Amino acid sequence: MKSHRQACLSLNIVQTRLLNETKFMLAASKMLI
Repeated sequence: MKSHRQACLSLNIVQTRLLNETKFMLAASKMLI
């Protein structure tokens, strides 16, 4: 049960990181245009 929660936590961190990178890429592309 503990490992399951840890897996969900790491997945959440990955999703947050991807979301932040996507926002950064969108902001960068707006600055380039």
